[in-house]
Amino acid sequence: MKKIHYKKIVIITILQILIFSQKTIGQITIDQLLENTCKLYESMRLPNGMYRDAKIIKTGWSDYHPISAANVGTGLIALCIADKAGYITDAETKAIETLKTILGYTTGFTPDRNNKGYYRHFLDINTGAQAWNSEYSTIDTALLTTGALFAKKYFSNNTQIATYANELFLSVNWVSAIDNPTTGSIWLEQNALGNGQGSSAKPFNEYMIVAYLAKKSEGNSLGNGTTAWNVWTQLSNFAYANYWGYQILSDYNSTNSFRSNFVIQFPFYLVPWAHNSTVYKTYMSNSLAADKLYYTKIQSSYPTGHISNYEWGLGAGSSPTTIGNTAYTTIGYHADDINNHPAKVVSPHIIAGFLPTDATVKNDLIQMLSGTRGLYNLPTGETLLWRYSLDEITWKPNEIQGVDYSSMLFGLAANKFGNTFFSTYNNYDFPATTKTANKTHVLNTKPKIDISNFNIHPNPASTNLTIVLPANTSNTIVNIYNYLGKLVLKRKLNTSNILEVKNLSKGVYILKLNVGNKIYIKKFIKE
Repeated sequence: MKKIHYKKIVIITILQILIFSQKTIGQITIDQLLENTCKLYESMRLPNGMYRDAKIIKTGWSDYHPISAANVGTGLIALCIADKAGYITDAETKAIETLKTILGYTTGFTPDRNNKGYYRHFLDINTGAQAWNSEYSTIDTALLTTGALFAKKYFSNNTQIATYANELFLSVNWVSAIDNPTTGSIWLEQNALGNGQGSSAKPFNEYMIVAYLAKKSEGNSLGNGTTAWNVWTQLSNFAYANYWGYQILSDYNSTNSFRSNFVIQFPFYLVPWAHNSTVYKTYMSNSLAADKLYYTKIQSSYPTGHISNYEWGLGAGSSPTTIGNTAYTTIGYHADDINNHPAKVVSPHIIAGFLPTDATVKNDLIQMLSGTRGLYNLPTGETLLWRYSLDEITWKPNEIQGVDYSSMLFGLAANKFGNTFFSTYNNYDFPATTKTANKTHVLNTKPKIDISNFNIHPNPASTNLTIVLPANTSNTIVNIYNYLGKLVLKRKLNTSNILEVKNLSKGVYILKLNVGNKIYIKKFIKE
């Protein structure tokens, strides 16, 4: 009779259980998390190249979110990252498709923009019309545009991407977003005529991105955009908040005016000045340290004495919302900060966002990936790290918001490719905004920009262009710029409004002219 080795069987069984349990919780590496993050943005992408605001991860639910103008910008950067990592091979084609659609060159899709070129926060996935009663948003338009400029810089040899990115930047009157240049305040939203309405944001917050674009739109000339930008760079003036000795940037003059940490992370990745500033990195470090200390303190007060130093992250996204005084529901969105933090939600994406300034936080992400909390799967099976509650352990989010998750995307990319990845590609090549230094602007910020009721034909053109305007165009000067923003032709319109273009090389051009108190901009193709 065969002897049974019970001890050996027990050991084998334990090993099998351990291996099985690891597989069931979906353990992945940091590099795999980046690849899965890129797949998240691909899952938000629509057939027309646009990106939904969020991805549904709740079993049995279908995607229903509209397009987010800001997430279109994030999607463009995700394409660059996926290309760099070798995850996809068609990133350039997809970037072109995205830019064409958001500029209104895809049949049947006309994005809703106001007279100053600003986009609605949310757009209908099929038509581009206003969705969810959303506003004309300055920050969402800025996040969209920085994504386009990032793609232009990354795909530096693709003239079509450059043309579309330049057109997007030039089609927005960035200085009109400035409420008060002496305080740096920026309108959160505009009305259809391009006038600011509602509230404005003062330093410091993510609206630094808008201020930066306003400054760059003025070229070498000094104006309200430059004045406002210079206010935003005086960081020591806005280190209002203080948490146990850590001075933190805030937009309200109070030692308790804490903000969610995406506020400091977004400019770090998308504004070259912030990314390269030693002072800015100091405030990044202060925000990180305060964030971790805050979670240590709240966890130490729990009845169980539960303390996990790797669980932290004051971010924004899906959040439990209270019903009455006790119950929670999965429906909700919140931007967490030290003074306003329902259900004590942990934001792993914020941890990743700090990777370039403190590589040690990578260990916190690794510990999360080896656990069971905060791990969620896409419908296609890929595992991601997302928000969970320390108080309500049964709560699970319904969706992942794309713009908020960008801190995870950017931080993991910096971890994989090195910190020079962003310092290289957020150093945008802006189209020339002046004919010569201190001379005529491509985009004058004083007149209103009218992107409607203006037509040119034929388009493409080989010999002549006929310009159709809703106003008397006699003695009107027409300026034509190539895809690099260089002025290549300047002519006065004749009485028949016909412009000769036969001597231009084949390619894509931007036509700009002033009529009365308006600026008209149009793209055309020379064949």
